[in-house]
Formats: sequence, C-alpha cells, structure tokens
Amino acid sequence: VLPVMIGGLRRMDYKAAQEVDYYIANSTAVQARIKRYYNRDSTVIYPPIETERFKAPHKAEDYYLIVGRQVAYKRLDLAVDAFNQLGLKLKVAGTGEEVPKQQARAKDNIEFLGRVSDEELAKLYAGAKAFIFPPEEDFGIVPVEAMSAGCPVIAYGKGGALDYIIEGKTGIFFKEQTPEALAAAVKRFEGMKFDDKALRQQAKSFDDAVFKRKIKAFVDSHQKTTD
Repeated sequence: VLPVMIGGLRRMDYKAAQEVDYYIANSTAVQARIKRYYNRDSTVIYPPIETERFKAPHKAEDYYLIVGRQVAYKRLDLAVDAFNQLGLKLKVAGTGEEVPKQQARAKDNIEFLGRVSDEELAKLYAGAKAFIFPPEEDFGIVPVEAMSAGCPVIAYGKGGALDYIIEGKTGIFFKEQTPEALAAAVKRFEGMKFDDKALRQQAKSFDDAVFKRKIKAFVDSHQKTTD
C-alpha cells in the first residue's frame, strides 16, 4: 500500500512544512536536510551539553569506550567486529536490544558494563583512550560529553559529528561504515597525541549556557520581527 500512498503523503508533508514560521536545526546536516526536502532556510542552534559534569583530569588507560542506548542504527556490531579484529580493550556502557546480540559475538577484550551512574560515566570518559562513535547521527551528544572530559573521538565522518570533531585536534574520522575502516582509524589513532585543553575548549562551545543564550536571542529577534 505504501508505494501507492507515498506520493500523496510527501505532498501533504511538504505543504504542512511551508506553514511553519521558522526552523531551527540541531546541526548543519539537519539544516541541509530541511533545505533539501522542504526548501526552507533554518538556523543552526546546537543541543545543550552539560560540560561542567566532566571536570575530572583525563588520564588515558588501556581501553576505548562506547556509551549510549544500543539500538541497531548505533552500529555497535561494527565496533564489535573491529575490536574483535584488533584485540584491544573496548568498554560498552548502556543497555538496549543490541547488547545481548553483540555480547554473544564479542571476544574477551570487549566488556559490557550495562547501565552506569553519572559518576561512573564521568570516570569512564576520564580514563578512555578515545570514544568510539560508529553511527551517523543528526547531532550526537555523547561524543561532546567525552570531549568535555578531554577524551578524543573516533567517529564515522558523516552527520552531526562533522560540526564538532576537528580532524587531528579533537578526534579523527573513518569514511566508511565498515569494521575495516574503523579498525584502520583506531590503528592510526594509536600513534597520535591530543591536547586535553583543546578538546575541552571545543566542547565548551556546545555548553548548555551557550544554547540558552542562542535560543533566547533567536526567540527575541523573531518576536520583534513578528511584532
């Protein structure tokens, strides 16, 4: 039935989109999507990140880290395959439908921590060599949290990650969503050094105080226009 209905649904969606007064996008990737599908301009205001929660000194230990709700599109399977090949330690914090599936496939170097407290999460960020981010997200809050703790990010090079990761300064990208590409990026990362201060400084530009200031300025300016 859907192929028959999809054209009409798209026209209805497009018409409704034209009735919106203003659009705010949470990343340049979403901004481009709004323009492509709705032919509407938008203002990018990034989501608020509580960077002050992650002040512990970053002292890298011998593990990499993944954090989040583990559903299929987060691509935990890709990370498991890559670290099965590498034999390096990977800690996975969080629950979700993918955890039991991937836990059954993972080798002993991959540890599944389940749900962790805020205090435990801060410690994990502070001790990780790098944060692994395999999905394509509209934005992606957890990598910026990791950067707030001085932890660099190894991310798939599409979506919101392009707005906050600076190649070679706050992390590195891999260009294909394959275990081989991620494993190659991890190997490349092993020979690199990152400045904690630069990571924290970049993360601060996404702080919740910045969000509040920008969203208020946006609303105030458009109220004046409307008035």
